[in-house]
Amino acid sequence: MSSYKEEQILMKFKEQRILSGSFETQVKVGFKLAEMIIQRTKPPFPEMVRKRIIRRIDAICRQKDGIIWILEVEGKLNPTALGQVLIYGYLWKLDHPETSNRLKLGIVCAESDIVIEKVCEKLGIKVFTVSPGS
Repeated sequence: MSSYKEEQILMKFKEQRILSGSFETQVKVGFKLAEMIIQRTKPPFPEMVRKRIIRRIDAICRQKDGIIWILEVEGKLNPTALGQVLIYGYLWKLDHPETSNRLKLGIVCAESDIVIEKVCEKLGIKVFTVSPGS
């Protein structure tokens, strides 16, 4: 999350208890891919590779039934949010293969876009639309 608005959207989402479970924010992923690349290429500065590969998921929600939601938070549903949640899902599965069958992807936004929402639906990504207002 890069803005106050996105923080407000996530806060409202959590208040509305749309998903129940424990939330974590700014969760890092990409460690396994970084190490695979470092092992293969033997770069002189492996830390630089890690910095380029490792990403931060806006939020995850761990539900009591074992389902783990990866959540991208945006003011408006957009192609970037779709790409980010797909990348985070891929990286999460590399880092945590034991949870792959319990992983769900979602985008939390204040304003939707019908075309992107249809694409998300086709890809199995849940779009949650919430109002950040009070």
